[in-house]
Amino acid sequence: MICSGRTLARKRYSRRVATSMSAYILTIGCAALIVRHGHPQGWHLYFWSLLPAIPVIWFIVQMGRYLHEETDEYQRVVTVRALLVGTGALLGTIVVSDFLRSFTPVGPLPPFFTFVLFFGTFGIAQAAQAMRDRVAGDE
Repeated sequence: MICSGRTLARKRYSRRVATSMSAYILTIGCAALIVRHGHPQGWHLYFWSLLPAIPVIWFIVQMGRYLHEETDEYQRVVTVRALLVGTGALLGTIVVSDFLRSFTPVGPLPPFFTFVLFFGTFGIAQAAQAMRDRVAGDE
């Protein structure tokens, strides 16, 4: 997250996010290898397909936990604004996609597109706020 100041809540959040994203990388790598080369069937296939979602969901939980723990109101507002921008981009994209699929021969969005869109716009919104709120002498 891009903001001035590293509060205790932000440091804990950063540690938790690093842990969850490390777990995600590990699980997605293992799941991809096992599904591609092991050819699991039945519930095994569902298990390996859903396993990488657990660290991602844990990451989302950590965002809520950060907002709860953050005592710096400014930091909290910056994060909430960025979450709203990401949510708006996500919902807008889903609505446009749904209408296009309803009335035209357009196919569905690629896998993980909306997830990447949300977190990309979330990050851009934080960066934009940080640049907007810089003061002379801030380096």
